[in-house]
Amino acid sequence: MLGRKRLYIFLFTALFFSQCKSNHDRLLITAANDLNIERKSETIELRWQHIIAKIPTLNPGSIELTEQASGAKLISQTIDYDQDGSVDALLFQADFAPKAVKTFVLQATKEAALVETASKTYAKFVPTRFDDFAWENDRIAFRMYGPALQAKGEINSGVDVWVKSVPNLVLDKWYAPDYGSYHEDKGEGLDHYKVGPSRGCGGLAIWADEKMIPSKNFIEWKIIANGPIRTVFELTYAPWEVAGDKISEIKRITLDAGQNLNRFESTFKSAQNRETLPIAIGIVKRDKPGDVSMDTKNGVLRYWQPAHEKHGHTGCGVVIAPAKVNDMKELSDHFVVSTEAKTASSLTYYAGAGWSKNADFPTLAAWDNYLAQFSAGLASPLRVEF
Repeated sequence: MLGRKRLYIFLFTALFFSQCKSNHDRLLITAANDLNIERKSETIELRWQHIIAKIPTLNPGSIELTEQASGAKLISQTIDYDQDGSVDALLFQADFAPKAVKTFVLQATKEAALVETASKTYAKFVPTRFDDFAWENDRIAFRMYGPALQAKGEINSGVDVWVKSVPNLVLDKWYAPDYGSYHEDKGEGLDHYKVGPSRGCGGLAIWADEKMIPSKNFIEWKIIANGPIRTVFELTYAPWEVAGDKISEIKRITLDAGQNLNRFESTFKSAQNRETLPIAIGIVKRDKPGDVSMDTKNGVLRYWQPAHEKHGHTGCGVVIAPAKVNDMKELSDHFVVSTEAKTASSLTYYAGAGWSKNADFPTLAAWDNYLAQFSAGLASPLRVEF
């Protein structure tokens, strides 16, 4: 399984061997941006089986990745998606100018940690805060709620947002007992996004009887990868009653460095063995007027919340493949994307947030531009070749 902000289907076509290595321990990787837009922090994901087919002796802990033109050494990450003890994929990131083509050199090295860096993504289970599960990257942070909070009577499977104005990872600091309240901005950001029983920023529910019927809080969690480039984890939800059926869900969430949108992959089971389930992906609507855009053609639902008296605007966005959109509509308390999930596979969409006090999104136009480019990138992934 490839869990990434934009699922790349790679075409591995031509192999270029080093002229000075007889044991084929060097590969050239070419990536092309076909769009006339700049693409920052693009994650390039290579299947490990394809790599070791060309460099059989390659050790996951001894990899050197270099941008050929500049000679810059790049950070990489290996991931075991199915947790069977074997590497499934190798990741690295690069920025691309409009229509740019870049070449990267991958080879073995005897240096165990050729490029050391602080992780830009992070997730943690927080039992000291009633079983929160929180995650972040260098741009934004989120959390969802667990069984201890449900035991207190707070039932919520929506997505909470923690806005940030710094690239630092803040979860450990903000959750520390001596930090004080993370509902106050101390120069890094804060939690002022109110979720309550809503879907928050991109949570989903089953649509039945003309209303959303969500699960309760997650009951289990599992971290699959935790930086430096990508964090992946799963949350499991107990079966809940929907129109005489029992529905259960496993939600896999992926967040990459440099991005504001998570990749959500939800896999459902139906006690009645239903093949499809009607789904509503929601953004909670505030009491005061905000600015909403429903772009069914490009699969983008966007809400720019009304300004907070102290903390500016928070923008939320949902991006989904246009072919999966049945409708977008406004309810009394949410804006929603209507779609459906097949129980034999997973439903994939992207959702996240931006903050007007972060330099990346000072205006609604900047948030709209980001979502539009993200949607375009999904439709036209990088072309990557060996």
